[in-house]
Amino acid sequence: MKNKAIFILSGIDEKTEIKFTIDTFSYTITKITKDIEEAVDSLNLEEKIYLSIEGRSNKEDFLERAQNIKNLLSFAVGRRIIFNKQLYYDDDSSIEFVSREMAAPINEGQEIIPNFNIGVYLQQVYHNYSTFSKEDKDQFFVCTDYLNQTKNGFVEDRIIHAAIAWESLADYLKVSSELPAHLTELRTLLKTTIGVWRTENTHHDSNGELGFRILAAIDREKLLGRLIKLASRFKLDNDLIGINFLKLKELRDSIAHSGRMGITGTDAYYVMEPAIKGLQIILLTWLGYRGLIFFHREELITREPIEKFYRQDLEGT
Repeated sequence: MKNKAIFILSGIDEKTEIKFTIDTFSYTITKITKDIEEAVDSLNLEEKIYLSIEGRSNKEDFLERAQNIKNLLSFAVGRRIIFNKQLYYDDDSSIEFVSREMAAPINEGQEIIPNFNIGVYLQQVYHNYSTFSKEDKDQFFVCTDYLNQTKNGFVEDRIIHAAIAWESLADYLKVSSELPAHLTELRTLLKTTIGVWRTENTHHDSNGELGFRILAAIDREKLLGRLIKLASRFKLDNDLIGINFLKLKELRDSIAHSGRMGITGTDAYYVMEPAIKGLQIILLTWLGYRGLIFFHREELITREPIEKFYRQDLEGT
């Protein structure tokens, strides 16, 4: 039985100092001390902070708790947090050291939770997150990882990452949408034509893959409706946040098909940034967070209550 575990964190601000309690476990995130530094083989320049979890449990439980905290932190601060070094403390004062390499971050995203409020955030959302299914946690990680690749690099890549994060969550939550009437009519005509053509050309499309791809191209036009419905499901105030789903989809399609945006990088940024913020608010809502968030308004960054960005008809959420 272990009574404490320590995880050396990389990717988090060295000024971070947080203490909180969840159930019977005490959590501390703070600067590395001399005794911890001596207990590990060596530290790199990124390893300045550690997570300490105190309570009575086994190594596997401590590790799962640390991974939960790591993933929640990665979303909150807009950077992939990792830990390569672990220390486990036994009742007899012996220490087990574990070293395991995790993939280092390749980009960043936007911070959503103010630093001084991270402890409150973790206390609020940890229980909900810990009850997520493996599939829920995987999806949360996918969205976080794409969002955390939207700060640097080519604007085209950043927009695609933001759009994929939205699309993947809509897929996972099975948000559906119907085609507009004129496209429904076109799809019916295409399906009929493809069926006739295949009877005469079975050797060209024996498995139906070509016909499927043609119809799938039409079905992709459902994306706009699905994104709007996803935002509506979580009661987002799209106008207040500034989300323009039509422009986001047009940018996504233009980049995917031609590699070009057709507008300036500055204009593209002002389409991308509200979409990122909107999805962050959706994920926070999924987690059950109620508190302050960062919000970008023109050149200003303000701290606002998350409830401000829900539609006024939001009740009981």
